Amino acid sequence: MPNCNAIFLTFRGERKLAKRSYCYKPEQVDAIASSQSARTGLATRVAYGTGLRVHELLAIRPKSEQPASTPRKRSSKQFSERSGEAHIVVGRCGLVWEIRLPGQLAKALERNQLNKPRIVVNRGTQYNQHYGFSGGVYFSFKFGNISKEVLGWSTVGGYCDFTMTAI
Repeated sequence: MPNCNAIFLTFRGERKLAKRSYCYKPEQVDAIASSQSARTGLATRVAYGTGLRVHELLAIRPKSEQPASTPRKRSSKQFSERSGEAHIVVGRCGLVWEIRLPGQLAKALERNQLNKPRIVVNRGTQYNQHYGFSGGVYFSFKFGNISKEVLGWSTVGGYCDFTMTAI
């Protein structure tokens, strides 16, 4: 994978087992997010700012709800350079970890907090969603379609994972 400050999208098509990666530069991500609805654009920016996978967007919670778990060792460098407001993510297997969102992004996220969590099912897994924006496979398809419109390229119809790289 190229080493740049960008989103890497890994697509796993139903018919292909090979993984392909695409590096989106920050200005491309901004162009895509600006072309999306406000809530989907927020999801794009949160994924970019945190490195969450698309299904993990559905699992973000306010930090006050529960502490992060520590069953696995995480690299001390993983989030050491990130600052901002803490939130947590509850993973599919129960692992709970902390993420940090820059100030403006955290405020935008809080403006989209739901009055009460709603249950969302994504690829057979149930999530308690606390914020009103898309995530999961629905977000993957929306991102792919807008990327193709804005940039002229994408792999639409695949499963998409965001990961953030360090410079």
